[in-house]
Amino acid sequence: MPTVIIIDGIRIEIYTDDHPPPHFHVKAGGMRAKFDISTGELLQGSLDKRSMRKVRQWMRFNGDLLMQVWISSRPR
Repeated sequence: MPTVIIIDGIRIEIYTDDHPPPHFHVKAGGMRAKFDISTGELLQGSLDKRSMRKVRQWMRFNGDLLMQVWISSRPR
């Protein structure tokens, strides 16, 4: 499971060989969440407001990177 980035203690990960739809996982403190890469929709879990704001802001500028990591982590 490659860690894409850690932002102020917030870990953004994409699990190798994970199921569709393209999504990423976030770990912040004791909380966990899962987001759809294409829409930014929160699919599962929860985050505090600060972490949510930072993740969404980062995702807005790095959605293409997330999709590239997702595609490259798929089995060949």
